[in-house]
Amino acid sequence: MTDRPNCLIPTACQARTRKHCRSCAAKAVAARPEERAKRSAVTKARFQSAHFRAKHRRALERTYEEKRQDPEWLAKRQADGARLQEILSRPEIRAKTYSPEVNAKRGAACQERWLGWCPPEYRAQYRRLVGSFKFKAAEAKQMILELVRADEEKLRRGIVPESLRA
Repeated sequence: MTDRPNCLIPTACQARTRKHCRSCAAKAVAARPEERAKRSAVTKARFQSAHFRAKHRRALERTYEEKRQDPEWLAKRQADGARLQEILSRPEIRAKTYSPEVNAKRGAACQERWLGWCPPEYRAQYRRLVGSFKFKAAEAKQMILELVRADEEKLRRGIVPESLRA
């Protein structure tokens, strides 16, 4: 074992003839932001292909089927589920998880995540379009965005649009 300054544990790297052992080389490459960005772009590009996604899904299903045949794996999975259920059903955890304040905060976060593109004063209209009028979400989004653009144009001309009147 030689001193390798780029390894996570410089004196523990097992490489004898190369710069790094395989593990340390992979860690060194993955630690570079430009390399991570490049790999991320390649992965995203691969998953754009329907053929690749189907092939990947089949491989996952095959692996999962093999795992489900293993009694040890099933027992471990059931034990993990029981342990998690026991933890989540504790009164102090339930109080933290389902309190009105937490529910309100969770609801606001979900609303912001799903409707972050929509200005708050137009969200009720969007919900009405999707809920009552049964428009598809993409169509309703397009309608709201057009309404926002039209209202901004009216405001620029000094006219208060009907959609913003109280």
